[in-house]
Amino acid sequence: MPIEGEAGVGYRLGAGFDLPPLMFTQDEAKALVAAVRVAQIGLDASLASSAVTALIKILSVLPAAARAAAERQAVYAPLKVVTGLDAATRQRLGKLRQAVQTQRKLRMTYCDLQNKSTQRTVRPLGCYYWGKVWTLTAWCEKKSDCRNFRMDRTQSCTEIAGQFQQEAGRTRADFLRNVGAAPGVIAAGR
Repeated sequence: MPIEGEAGVGYRLGAGFDLPPLMFTQDEAKALVAAVRVAQIGLDASLASSAVTALIKILSVLPAAARAAAERQAVYAPLKVVTGLDAATRQRLGKLRQAVQTQRKLRMTYCDLQNKSTQRTVRPLGCYYWGKVWTLTAWCEKKSDCRNFRMDRTQSCTEIAGQFQQEAGRTRADFLRNVGAAPGVIAAGR
């Protein structure tokens, strides 16, 4: 495949060559619509909105038949009927997800199963949805180990200034290896 280049302009494929468009089958498009509809009830407002926007963009470039099939998808999760996240947990999820992405330490007050509140300083590693509850997986400085914190039991959470650095033994990949999951994927059924 010929690649042409020009100083100050960049590189491009030679005339007559292009990359094939990303295309979905009708079943793949229907799966995307179903996934976004169901996921919306369990996401924070920002991520739910972005999922819908992404889906609209995908649907807009599909061939007419695939788009029509996807839009006729019979799987729904109406927000007012299905019990999704309460407003406080939805807001907390957005804040914790952002802390994971920006590698910001958090100071949190957490209420355990015995209703005992503890103060924790954590390095957030990932947010996980378990069907009914969200958890934050984090390196807990108090316990010097990875811990899972239910978001609905987190009483308060404050971001600490500055980014934390990834350290061996304290990363999301380390946590996933310890629980037997592949670092890039949580396998179905886990």
